[in-house]
Order: sequence, then C-alpha cells, then structure tokens
Amino acid sequence: AAMGTPSSAEQVPEIAWQTSDEVAREGLAALERGDTVYVTGRANRWIASLVRHLPQQLVRNAMRQKR
Repeated sequence: AAMGTPSSAEQVPEIAWQTSDEVAREGLAALERGDTVYVTGRANRWIASLVRHLPQQLVRNAMRQKR
C-alpha cells in the first residue's frame, strides 16, 4: 500500500483474524467429521450465512466493486 494508505489486511477487523494453527485445527476437525465444505472462524461463518440469504445479483455487484 502507498504510504499513509491502509492495506486491505489492515482494514479487516481484529475479530476476523485467525492464526494458521486455528485454521488448521478447525479444518482438520471438519475433515474428520466428513464436512465437504467448512468456513473457519465465527465471523467468517456469520458473513457466509448472511451472503447466502442475500439476492445473488446484489452479492455479484458487491464483489465486482471490490476489485
């Protein structure tokens, strides 16, 4: 990022961060349970759940604007 401009990572709230150990632990537990898809982190699961209930066109437009 340019000087004085926050990077994308710096804009992510602290609650959304997980260590690599946390992600690995959750992923391995999901694998052992036989989960086909698993989203790690409480905040990430909440966001994923919210997105599933939004109109898909709205989600596509929002993702397009982030690029």
